[in-house]
Amino acid sequence: MNEFWNQALDTLKDKMNLTTDVELSSWLGMSKQMINQIRKGQRKPPPHLVFTIIDKTGYAISRDLLFSLLPDQLSEGLRKIDNDRTKKKAQKIEQK
Repeated sequence: MNEFWNQALDTLKDKMNLTTDVELSSWLGMSKQMINQIRKGQRKPPPHLVFTIIDKTGYAISRDLLFSLLPDQLSEGLRKIDNDRTKKKAQKIEQK
């Protein structure tokens, strides 16, 4: 799971034009140590970080982050529903 959070943190850094985790931690108002612990999988990200990433990144990563806050069974069910909905939309576009 920490690979996922590393990607999310790196995406946020890119979106905000930040180059280091020190800049990222300052921008988020949290310690560099907390960012480091999240990257190493020693700590879950606090809700405000999750919502900041959701707000600043694209749909796919935002969806996955939101689902990560839910119980696994609910998350899997919602992911399947969303994937099916996306496939149907893509099929309609292809038919046009």
